[in-house]
Order: sequence, then C-alpha cells, then structure tokens
Amino acid sequence: MEKNKITEKLAANLRRLMNAKSLSSAEVAKRSGISTGTISKIVNGNMSITIALLAALCKGLDISVEDILNGIIDKKEQIKSLNKIKANKICENFAGILSLDRKRMSCVKNESGDIIGTSELGGRFGFGRDNS
Repeated sequence: MEKNKITEKLAANLRRLMNAKSLSSAEVAKRSGISTGTISKIVNGNMSITIALLAALCKGLDISVEDILNGIIDKKEQIKSLNKIKANKICENFAGILSLDRKRMSCVKNESGDIIGTSELGGRFGFGRDNS
C-alpha cells in the first residue's frame, strides 16, 4: 500500500473511531496529549504519524493499535505473522511499524522483548522525512 493510501486509510479509521465515541478533535487532543492542529492534520489525511503518536492516539481514544490500523496491513501478512507465534504461549505483545532503509516493516515483540514476528509492508517511505 502506498504512503498516501495508508495516510488516507488511517485518517478514515481515526474519523470513524472518533465518531463512534462522539469525540471532537479538541477532545481527542486533550485525551491524547497531542495538539489540536496535529489531530486535524491526521484526521484530514495531511500528516503521517509516528509510533509515538499512534500510541498516544490509542491511549487517548482507549482503542487498540489494530483498531486504528484496520485495513492497512494485508490480512495474509497478519495471519502469516500470527502463525509464527506458538499457540500454547499466551503473552502480552508489542506491535509496531518502523521505517528501515526506506522500507516499512511491522514487528511484533513479546513481553521479554524478543521479536516473534515481522513482515515487510508494501510501499516505501520514511516517517516525517522528505521522500525524494
């Protein structure tokens, strides 16, 4: 998925989640500790977000990362990553998306910090950087 499509989908997901909770941009900004201007840029699809902003939004809206990234990561890739996790082990995991050598990678770590699943996501970009 290309960067602009990801930004558009993330914006649509955020608007949907805000509407479901009847929250304004100002309320989301207050709850998440992010400026109203930044929330507006994200909601309007004019700004990519960092993992730190993603985490703050999720905490402020009391939602999961999966809720806000819904439809962005290919289901086949999600299943592939989940299949790497041992079925008999229940643990708290951390998932993140990072830019590495201008490629986007998803990464899942367990509570010990061990990487238990990764996948390369389509498209190339760097968060918050000039992509030329």
